[in-house]
Amino acid sequence: MLRLLILLLSVFMYVKAESQQWIVDYPYSENEMVCFTGGDVSGEYNYSVGFRYDKDRDVYNPIALCFDSDGNYKDKSYHEIIHKGYFCYALGLGDGTAFVVARYGDDVKNDVYEKLWFAIIDTEMEIIREKRVEIEKPYITYGNTMHALKNDKNEIVVVSQIARHVSHEEDYNHSCDYVFYKMNMECDSLKCSYLKNTSLNSEISDFTTVPNTDRYAVFGNGMNGNNVESVFYIDGDLNYVSCDFIDDIDNYPNILRPKFMSVDHWLDENSFIMSLQSPIINGVSKWRPLVLKMDVDMKVIDMLSLDSFDKTNYVSQFRNMAYVDQGTIYISTFEYSDAINAAISNKATIYLINEDLELLGIKELEMKHYLNVLYVQPTLDKGCIIQGYIDDGERKQSVICKLTKSDFEISTYLNQKELLDMNVYPNPVSSLLNIDVLNVEDEIVKLRIFDMLGRRYLDKDVIVKNGILSIDVSLLTNGVYLCYMEYDERCCLKRIFIKE
Repeated sequence: MLRLLILLLSVFMYVKAESQQWIVDYPYSENEMVCFTGGDVSGEYNYSVGFRYDKDRDVYNPIALCFDSDGNYKDKSYHEIIHKGYFCYALGLGDGTAFVVARYGDDVKNDVYEKLWFAIIDTEMEIIREKRVEIEKPYITYGNTMHALKNDKNEIVVVSQIARHVSHEEDYNHSCDYVFYKMNMECDSLKCSYLKNTSLNSEISDFTTVPNTDRYAVFGNGMNGNNVESVFYIDGDLNYVSCDFIDDIDNYPNILRPKFMSVDHWLDENSFIMSLQSPIINGVSKWRPLVLKMDVDMKVIDMLSLDSFDKTNYVSQFRNMAYVDQGTIYISTFEYSDAINAAISNKATIYLINEDLELLGIKELEMKHYLNVLYVQPTLDKGCIIQGYIDDGERKQSVICKLTKSDFEISTYLNQKELLDMNVYPNPVSSLLNIDVLNVEDEIVKLRIFDMLGRRYLDKDVIVKNGILSIDVSLLTNGVYLCYMEYDERCCLKRIFIKE
């Protein structure tokens, strides 16, 4: 254990002796894999939950850890209670205890998980209260994505995917419906509601309460029929209300096919902060992380891009926002150099921002192998805990790391990249497109034009004369295009134009 801990400490950057950092490599045997996929803060403690996969028996078992502020932890495997299953979510209750959700099944020989286990556990990992529920017919299995929250009535609400059949994960993610459970703090059932999905997809990326209302918001790509990212609302009785989705291309010039929306905080009943990733094209297809300030109709109020256009690596994220207060919001991402062989030049980057979407600092963690950051959660002292695993191509090794706010270097990484003010006209255009770039005169800029499928039609250095650039687009087929421009390491906002 000591040797492994020293090894992990050596591959992390900026480890400061005076800080309250700690790193834990969770032990595992040769025939198993350990992964933590969720967690939350509760009082002075932090919980991490996930699974231990036995390769010999081909069985998942739920495990949970509880950390104190110094990184000391107690752990427990609940395999005697659940022979086949794993934890999907943990919700801190504020008093040092945590509400946990596990899905499980009776038959270890199939992929059916027909039951849920709700429990409240304490810092000794003992079960205080528990409740078991079984799926109703015609459904036969719960999906692997679940979320839980506590409302202002001190009730716990859980949402899960449910499926009528099981084959590959992709199949039931595309054909799942939803079930909602409401219970009190004694784990007594108050309400259960099944909801038929009207979309081709059913991903749940986050689940929140809408402040000052009797509504809940489910983020993902269900209930909209358009196969795009959306939010749908349910009322206090767990009945469907409405759905809004990202589909207005004029309103989203910087967002294409967003994924993995994380909403850890609502500013008020009309607006929230959301992190997501969106693909950009620069020779290869990749994703970049964004933080958006949104209204309830999924319209963008403000935006912060956490990646520049000239990167060649892939950047991604999953459950990556931790809101502490208005001046302390953590966003975690991981970057890898190749989608197929992801064991070269890999790092995690954690950003510190505030409610005004200003970048306050950056922390980079360089790893010898692919670091998949699965979750970020706040700590009582306004730091954060990053959960992930290192993949060396043969085994996955779980890593849990605490960072403090003082660890984040105040950076001008993005603050110096002032966005150029650009306008395009006429729009629609048939032949000559004029690009008006303020404050740029007689300078060389890089101009790129893509269609809405990401196919590149132009990539060249051009000279801006007196702040105006004209491009002949007559050879383009009719349709909608995106225009990018880069100048002096600054990136302009994308602008959309229509060729007719």
